[in-house]
Parts: sequence; C-alpha cells; structure tokens
Amino acid sequence: MRILIVVSLALAVIVTSGLVYERYKPGARKDLDFFPQPEQIVRITGQKEARVVAGFFVAGNLARLRPEWPVTPYLAFAAPRFGGGTVLFLSRQGIPPDVPSGMAQAGWPRDASAELLQQGKVILGFDSSDKLLPLTYWLVKTPALD
Repeated sequence: MRILIVVSLALAVIVTSGLVYERYKPGARKDLDFFPQPEQIVRITGQKEARVVAGFFVAGNLARLRPEWPVTPYLAFAAPRFGGGTVLFLSRQGIPPDVPSGMAQAGWPRDASAELLQQGKVILGFDSSDKLLPLTYWLVKTPALD
C-alpha cells in the first residue's frame, strides 16, 4: 500500500510540475500579447464592433478584451447570427485552411457564395520572447441564411 501511495504522489508531482512548466515557460500560449489585436481588427474592418469568427483560443481572448463585440468560435451558431453581414474570419496555424472551410465550420453551407473583401495576416507577439504568431484573416461579405 505504501508503494502505491509513494508512486501516486511521485506521479502527481511530476504531472503538476510539467503542467506548470508548460503554462509558464517563455513563449507559452498564455504569454501572447492580445492587446494590439482589437485595434488591428478595427483597422482591417473599418468597424468599431467587428463581427469575428475565430478558434476558441483567439475568440476567447478577443471576447475578454472586447466583451461588447460579437465574437464567436468556429461553431454552427455563427452563421445564423452573422449571416448577411461582413465577418472577419481568423485562422491560427492554418485552421481553418481557407474561407469555404471556415464558413462551413461556422454553419454556412459548403457551397455558400461569399464575397472575399480582403485577406492578409495579423501578427501577435509574445510578452517574454521574440517569437511571433501570425494569424491569417479573411474579411468576407457572407450570404444570409434562409
């Protein structure tokens, strides 16, 4: 019984140490500087309250900074909420890889016609390293859903 307790405690210490290190090492995701992102988005969209669809990590941080903005992750409820309007789609590390894939993940039909208004990259820095995280963006006039 003692051996089981010692091994369990040792595993708990190892796992906890690994999780703490992963969270607080230089260049960790928590170290991303999201504060310039809302200003970059306003410049891209020309809207003070841009409609944004992004992955959970990016959408959550953007919603934390601008709670009044309509921001959603890539889930099917985005299309009924944003359909017929101009939407900024953000892609982190190639997910989603393109506009049709992103729109499909956000609830538009795969064959939905959309007008691509602008595309490019937004660069986010890290607080404690020189590492950069590029986010691909597409500004799209989306079709309304019936």
